[in-house]
Amino acid sequence: MSEKSLFRAVSEINGSVPTDYGGGSPLSKCCLMAYLARLLDLKCFVEIGVYRGKSLLSVAVPFIRAGGSAIGIDPYLQEAAFEYDLDDEKKETVNSFIAKTDFNSLYAEVMDRKSGFDDSVQIIRDLSSNAVSTLRERGQRIDMLHIDGNHDTKFVEEDYANYYSLLADNAIIVFDDTDWQSVDVVYQKVKSENTVIFESSNYGILMKGKNEKTAQSAISVLNEISDIFTHFEGRLEASQGHAATLLGELEASRSHADVLLAELEASRGHADVLLAELEASRSHASVILAESEASRSHAEVLLAELETSRSHVNVLLAESEASRIHAAALLEELQASQGHAAVLSEELESSRRHSVIILEELEISRSNSATVSEQFEASRNHAAILLGELEASCGHSSVLLEELEVSRGNSAILSEELGASRNHAATLLNELEASRNELHAMRQSASWKITNPLRALKRVFARHSEPS
Repeated sequence: MSEKSLFRAVSEINGSVPTDYGGGSPLSKCCLMAYLARLLDLKCFVEIGVYRGKSLLSVAVPFIRAGGSAIGIDPYLQEAAFEYDLDDEKKETVNSFIAKTDFNSLYAEVMDRKSGFDDSVQIIRDLSSNAVSTLRERGQRIDMLHIDGNHDTKFVEEDYANYYSLLADNAIIVFDDTDWQSVDVVYQKVKSENTVIFESSNYGILMKGKNEKTAQSAISVLNEISDIFTHFEGRLEASQGHAATLLGELEASRSHADVLLAELEASRGHADVLLAELEASRSHASVILAESEASRSHAEVLLAELETSRSHVNVLLAESEASRIHAAALLEELQASQGHAAVLSEELESSRRHSVIILEELEISRSNSATVSEQFEASRNHAAILLGELEASCGHSSVLLEELEVSRGNSAILSEELGASRNHAATLLNELEASRNELHAMRQSASWKITNPLRALKRVFARHSEPS
């Protein structure tokens, strides 16, 4: 197996597992542990404190390829995760994070990632103090032990003491987070009893035991590690630089995408506003058109009423004209009757005077002859006839006078109706004129209300269509 293929395999697994405040071994540490396992041909890797599986699954690669196995031990239990050997501020931060962590979900997540491996990787969900009995019963020998469980001093001491007897000769012991005081206390004591292979600012790698053979092996391993780590550091720095460049480009692309999305969203919002205004203008125009149609219908009704009134006025005018002609005829007949009555009155007066004369002559000539009596009788008969004619003429004059009075009454009624009809016609003409003015005003208003929003919309579209 080449260094390039091992590095790539470890890097891919390590990069696929997220890192957060709860933990996550860096790639450099996982690669160093993996190279040690390859150089020393180690077969069994045991990790106490799996969390998301970032170091367990990464470091397991060379063990599996060598035909060995990797075992992770973690209870995934909140009560077992709380830390107390810390200053108050750090204790509050750590335990607040633990209190919010869903350990069942973490376990399910690790088991899902583990599904990509065969049975060579095993997860024991139990306290490390219990799991050691299981490994002892199996007769398990450990070639690399990674202590990264609860960081309180008593638990770190227990993990080292409980699993030390299971370590093979020249086994590798890795202590994580040696920058924590509670861990460093144990690490300083343990490294005095074992051989230091590698130390960094926050973890240490030891080889079990202190003897000449172990020292010689450690020197050989250190020489190998020195060359490998130098090569690895160069590769790591180059990869980190390239990754930083890619991240910068990605961030710039994201920022540009955010700007484009914001502009698109603003354009959509502006378009929505314009569409809403257009819809409002259309609705308003529909209302105005409906009002205009109602006014036109009302005007047509008024015109029909006016036409009816005009017809009625024409009928009344015709009746009035007929009445006037009839009254004129009656007046002519009355005048003729009055002239005839005057003639008769004159004749009667003449007869009366003649009778007086005759009576005087009769009184004077009472004893005249029968001829005079006959003349008197004839005159009296003639006077009677004239009186009868006068009486008939007076009766006819009375009838004519009554008809004239009735005609005058009819003429007065017709005049009143004609005046009322003229007033009604004038009122209808005023209403018609007002309706025409109102209709004209509404048409102008509708034209303005429809034209102005359309012009405004055209101006907006013109602005948006102009080249930027």
